[in-house]
Amino acid sequence: MTSGIKSTLVENNKKIIYNLKLSEQGHLKQHDKYCSMFEQQMEIDEKYLKDHILSVQRMIYIEEEKVKAQHELITALNNIVQAMFKICETLGKKV
Repeated sequence: MTSGIKSTLVENNKKIIYNLKLSEQGHLKQHDKYCSMFEQQMEIDEKYLKDHILSVQRMIYIEEEKVKAQHELITALNNIVQAMFKICETLGKKV
């Protein structure tokens, strides 16, 4: 009778251990899947950030070029004004 109980307990323990291993494998697969999805999202985010950085750099460059062009325009207008004053002075002396 004891050997029957012993063999039943041994068999039950084997089944429990087998089911625990299956459960653990399922958890590991789920964890691996989650990690893989997280890594993919990180790659997507990284690509977005790189693209965003390039976009911002282009915008900064365009704005810097606008400022440079405005300074050049102001300088050109100042030169024209100075030339007009000299012309006026010259014309004023001749009159």
